[in-house]
Amino acid sequence: MKYAERFVVRSYESCGKGFLRPDALAGYFQETAWKSAEELGFGYRAVVEHGWAWVLSRLLVRYERVPRWGEEVVVTTWPRPSEGIFACRDYLVEDGEGRVCVRATSRWLLLDAASRRPVRPERLVRMGLLEEAAVEEAPRKLGAEEGLKEAAMVIAGYVDVDPNGHVNNTRYIGWCTTGLVREGERPEAWREFHVNFVGEAHEGDACAIWVGDGAAEIRKGEVALARMRVERGSP
Repeated sequence: MKYAERFVVRSYESCGKGFLRPDALAGYFQETAWKSAEELGFGYRAVVEHGWAWVLSRLLVRYERVPRWGEEVVVTTWPRPSEGIFACRDYLVEDGEGRVCVRATSRWLLLDAASRRPVRPERLVRMGLLEEAAVEEAPRKLGAEEGLKEAAMVIAGYVDVDPNGHVNNTRYIGWCTTGLVREGERPEAWREFHVNFVGEAHEGDACAIWVGDGAAEIRKGEVALARMRVERGSP
């Protein structure tokens, strides 16, 4: 079953050129995902009752064009049949004329909050699944990139942590984007980006942003927490 919500791109969600930032777009996805899951009976309240937690593992975002400040967009999301231990969820972002701006697909893990071990999603996700795909391919598994250099350090703070007690996925995307922009990248020129979330940071943790040619990685010490790979050019 599909869930749709309207958003107006606000100034604080936009870059200096007026384009919707990748981390803000991911925030739209997160907001609609949990509301959709709540309606279908496998949202935040349901997983907490079982002692479980939803964790975003992989994300692929493909642009037709980047929405701009002041524009109204409609984000539609729906769950798809699971792939092994991954729960799948897709998204479409359309403008006021019904034209597609962005397509995205994501892979989520349902984790036991105590052991941090995966729980098969079909134990909870049993209704509302659609075969329709916004993006036919799956988000890529990103390996460690060679030749990255440290671009900046950040301390995870109050504004970075979500109700699960760890740094929110949108913050990793924001940190990666910040590092890439410092290296000359222009997110409004990206055709697509892939993100993998592979570790956790908590309030007070020192995290380093490492960047290279079209790639970024967030590390806590020697441990990778998130990896991002961008592809440039028109669709």
